[in-house]
Amino acid sequence: MAIESTTERSIFFDTDEFADSVTITIGGSASNIKGIFDNEMTTIDVGDNAGITANQPKVTVKTSDITNADFGDPVVINSVNYTVNNILKDGTGISELYLSEA
Repeated sequence: MAIESTTERSIFFDTDEFADSVTITIGGSASNIKGIFDNEMTTIDVGDNAGITANQPKVTVKTSDITNADFGDPVVINSVNYTVNNILKDGTGISELYLSEA
């Protein structure tokens, strides 16, 4: 069960606070939603003390905003085009869309 309510999530995803405007096209229909964008550096361990480091863009959104989202859906954040390459739903009403720059 989620701790926060719909009202609290709306505050968290306010563009005057933490969030960015996000355009996602799901099933050919574009929607403007709000999400928290992150493009952190991440390292993948490939063994023998070696790793690959790269940026991993992702956007955290309300799950209700992306109900039918799927891999390959186009996303635009801050005028940069991305595609969805993974969707992680945490079960509390929040999801992370992992992105690849298009």
